[in-house]
Amino acid sequence: MEPAKKEVSPPDADADAGAGAAGGAADDFAGEPPADDEFKGPGKPISALVRTIVVDDPYRDIAVEDAIEAEKRALQDKDRDGVFDRLIEVETELVQHRKFVNLKIAEEVQAMQEAMELKYNRHFEKIIGHATEVAKEETQKVIERECIQKMNRMEIEAIREREEAIKQLDHRHMEQMEETKEHFRQEFEKEKMANAANICWMDGRMKTMEEAFEKEAASKTRVCKLNKIITIVTTLQERLACYRPIRRDLDLVMEVGSEDSVLSSVFAELPASCVQMCEEGVPTLSDMRMTFESTLQRDCVKAAFVGSRVGLPWHFAANVFSTFYMVQKRPRSHYDIDVETEAGGGELRMNLDNLSSAAYWIQQGDFDRAIRHLDRLSNDKAREMAQEWAVKVRDVICLHRAMEVLISRVECLNASVLN
Repeated sequence: MEPAKKEVSPPDADADAGAGAAGGAADDFAGEPPADDEFKGPGKPISALVRTIVVDDPYRDIAVEDAIEAEKRALQDKDRDGVFDRLIEVETELVQHRKFVNLKIAEEVQAMQEAMELKYNRHFEKIIGHATEVAKEETQKVIERECIQKMNRMEIEAIREREEAIKQLDHRHMEQMEETKEHFRQEFEKEKMANAANICWMDGRMKTMEEAFEKEAASKTRVCKLNKIITIVTTLQERLACYRPIRRDLDLVMEVGSEDSVLSSVFAELPASCVQMCEEGVPTLSDMRMTFESTLQRDCVKAAFVGSRVGLPWHFAANVFSTFYMVQKRPRSHYDIDVETEAGGGELRMNLDNLSSAAYWIQQGDFDRAIRHLDRLSNDKAREMAQEWAVKVRDVICLHRAMEVLISRVECLNASVLN
């Protein structure tokens, strides 16, 4: 904001000279500003330049306090660079104002000099030239001294006003800087808290997504392993039905289902005979039934007829009897056992009855009871052959039960995955 420029009145002099000078100054400042061609060439009056500067001054009619308030309002929305630029402009305007004041003082001095000269010429034309010159010199010295004093006072006042304005601008700038700093700090804290809240929210979302992805990945992994296990179990069932080795399939089941305690322990505790049977091929229970009916039953009947006797005739006779003897498939009750015990039934009768009961229970599918009856055979050879067959049957039953457990576990896993 430009400081207000005060018009300087001429120093006190003689009344007539002052009136003439004031009238000349008023005439010089009245009317429109002179054209540019007035300043072209020497001899132009200083009043023309002063009048141009005063007319162009937008604050010539404004007081200093009003000018300062207007300057404060103009600087409220400016930043630091704008304030510094405005300070430079104010300094420039102050320098121009000083030049203007100097020009105006010079003009007033010139006008006063002209008025004094005119007055002295009128009143002291008849006075000797030496007295006139002395008076003029004294008057000019007084005027010059007063003008110099006035210029010094104006310069000091202008400097003081400039320093005051600079101090006020600096103070206002510091206040604005503090307010801006505090505002930025508050905005930064708000943004920091908002970003922290967003980060916490995003972190929670990421953890939720990671948990969901991990759960989905684990589910897909379980499904993939379950599909592999189902494929292996299907192949295992086919191999069991075809009397083929299943050791490799069992190893695959234990490898794929190592994380499941049931799958890993189904075949881990099988007897060595079962493992050997898996390497060679596992017969079905129907195969074991056919083996008993076609071979073992006839051999046991023959051994029962031979008994403890030795010699070729007895073996020939036992072979003939066993060919024509038909084993009746009927269960042996506890009453029959008690009657034979009391009556002291023969060894042959007891062995044939045990074979009949074993054949009956084999036909019914209860191999455990059949094996118990075969264990009651009193003939060593028949019991030895029956025990070999019973060991295979137990291994087959063990493997089939393990397969049932395996299939049940796979069905449970499949149901849990579907749910």
